[in-house]
Amino acid sequence: QAERDAWAVVLGIPVCDEYSTEELGRIASQCPKGRYHLHEDIVHTEIVDDDGRPTDGVGEVVGTELHNRTMPFVRYRQGDLARIVGEGCPCGRRTRLLVDLVGRKNDGFTLRDGRRMPAGFLLDVSYRALLAGAADLVSAYRFVQRDPDTAVFEVVPVAAWTDASGEAIRATLASELPAAIHVSVVVVPEIARSAGGKRSTVVRAF
Repeated sequence: QAERDAWAVVLGIPVCDEYSTEELGRIASQCPKGRYHLHEDIVHTEIVDDDGRPTDGVGEVVGTELHNRTMPFVRYRQGDLARIVGEGCPCGRRTRLLVDLVGRKNDGFTLRDGRRMPAGFLLDVSYRALLAGAADLVSAYRFVQRDPDTAVFEVVPVAAWTDASGEAIRATLASELPAAIHVSVVVVPEIARSAGGKRSTVVRAF
């Protein structure tokens, strides 16, 4: 959101976001007040818990296509975590709102006491750490939780990388994460991509 706000200042017009998927199409989009309104006439959206039961809290996004007449997805479990509220919005729209969109269900870290750090939070922490350690010195990165007490920030450095760069990244990460998790920065030669060509930036490996 901070990046969109910055571009809005540069361009002199609002820059809004949308939430859509390859399987379901457009699910929600931001209004001028920055809130995500569900497109109820395109996708019927539900939130369910781990057992598939409807929940008012944060849960998995489930959608049913209303416009695909050839092969519609019915109650498709999207794999994203979010919450739906029915409160009003200052913009005047009356559709339900998608809030707390915190990332993929399988992403994020889980601490030994059961607390969960969502992928969205970890990505923000990672960006700030990279900026603190000179982002132009890293060509790729991945944040991996190896066990409930240990996380490793893997980086593929460029030639100008120094140990001080790694320490700056580690210190920023440690300052924002719970003390219960030990964080280190490790230099690796490469970070593999998936068969689809993407890198998983936040990984829980246990």
